[in-house]
Amino acid sequence: MKLEKIVGLDSLSVVHKKESDVYCVCTYGNYNEITKIFVLNSDNGITEIEAHELLIDLVGPSYTEMQKLFSVGLEHFSIQRSSDGFLYLHFYQEWDVFKFDSNGKLIDKIPIHFSNGHTCYDIKIENPDHLWLTFPTGHTIARINLSTSVVEDTYGQFEWQDTDSQSNKFLAYPESLWIDDEGMLYIPNMGNNKLFTLDATREGLNLDHIFDEPLWNYFKSNGREYVKLQSGTYQIIR
Repeated sequence: MKLEKIVGLDSLSVVHKKESDVYCVCTYGNYNEITKIFVLNSDNGITEIEAHELLIDLVGPSYTEMQKLFSVGLEHFSIQRSSDGFLYLHFYQEWDVFKFDSNGKLIDKIPIHFSNGHTCYDIKIENPDHLWLTFPTGHTIARINLSTSVVEDTYGQFEWQDTDSQSNKFLAYPESLWIDDEGMLYIPNMGNNKLFTLDATREGLNLDHIFDEPLWNYFKSNGREYVKLQSGTYQIIR
């Protein structure tokens, strides 16, 4: 495996996807007070866009009304759209997932109160009616049924210690999630530099690769694989 660095994405914090487009939100400054948003091009170049361009594409014109509910820009949220048109929004370390209809009306707040005090960092929709959530400090990922809010699967035990994190069987600070078009779930782990996968059967974690430094994000664009490591964002060349 080789890694090819993507210039300009060292401060990547959030990755958004709509169909074949991938948007990279980068934050800068001592308090992340500066935000820049880029489209990742097919040649691995990046094009800067404005936040409203991103949100029009991801959410639609109703994003302006939705934004009034939050003090943080929606571009910093994990934004997921289900196959039945609902939008699910979650902000890093918050205790609720917000559900909106296709017109941008808030219709539900899904509480995250099953995690032994660990906060959720990222969400990904698994159509038609499931949501995956990641809890880095609990070394756990979980899947809930959106129709019932029942937790149906967990990998990890919501523990506060990670003494077994170096074992291939355990997650260690899984910061984010990615589900590709074939249903493969990718789990990057900051604590042990390991990328795990769960195939569409969801029957067990598989170790994909161990990197040489902490790993925050994994994503795909135009048939290519990318990772955000401590030193920057890279294309994976297998």
